[in-house]
Amino acid sequence: MKRALIISPFSEEKELDVAYAREAMRWCLESEMAPFVGQLLYGEVLDDRVPGDRKMRFNANEEYIKEADVVTVFVDRGLSSEMEADIEKAMSHSARVEIISLKSEIGPVRVAFDDKSYPDLCDELQSLKADVSGSQAVSLQTAQFSQQEAIL
Repeated sequence: MKRALIISPFSEEKELDVAYAREAMRWCLESEMAPFVGQLLYGEVLDDRVPGDRKMRFNANEEYIKEADVVTVFVDRGLSSEMEADIEKAMSHSARVEIISLKSEIGPVRVAFDDKSYPDLCDELQSLKADVSGSQAVSLQTAQFSQQEAIL
């Protein structure tokens, strides 16, 4: 099994974000990955409204980024600046990054990037920020990229 760090939104809509993170965790397990979801664990003991707690969560998450076989970014609930920062950290550590949509019309969509395709990832993230609907997720699967693989 590959060690997968899950990056997903953690906003004021905590109940929805926790439910989505759990769905992402289940998807990873079904995909034969051993997932870790920092916001679920750290959210139990840290308060994101406290700057020191937030910094501890980011620092702890970065340690998992360094050790993960894959960093999975679940985008159906949007893409926050914190998620973008985690992606940049992952790419700086040459981690494999997978952008995943569980809610597309055609079922789960998974697009993988490596450090050589970082510019493509940046472009894709910008378009995701504009619209993270089911049709946008489909465009992830059908887009033409030169350095990464699309996996259904």
